[in-house]
Amino acid sequence: MSENKNVLRLDGEEYDLDTLSDAVRDLALRIQNLDNSFREKNGWMKALVLSHSALKEELKRDLLAQKTGLDFASMFDGE
Repeated sequence: MSENKNVLRLDGEEYDLDTLSDAVRDLALRIQNLDNSFREKNGWMKALVLSHSALKEELKRDLLAQKTGLDFASMFDGE
C-alpha cells in the first residue's frame, strides 16, 4: 500500500484514502491543509526572528555610537 499516492498515514497506520468515506477524506484534507499552514507560518516566524535579531543588533550599535560619538559602521566600510 505504500506505493499508493492516496495513503493516509496516522499514528503509524496506513489507510487507503480511496476506500474511506467522503467525511474522513475531508477531515484528512483539512488536517493536511493545517499542517501546510503550520509549515508556512513557521517559515515566516523564522524570518521574523532573524529580522528582529538584526534590527536589535543595529539598535545596539546605533545606541553605542550615539553614546560614544563614534560611527562604528564607517570604521569598517573599507574592508
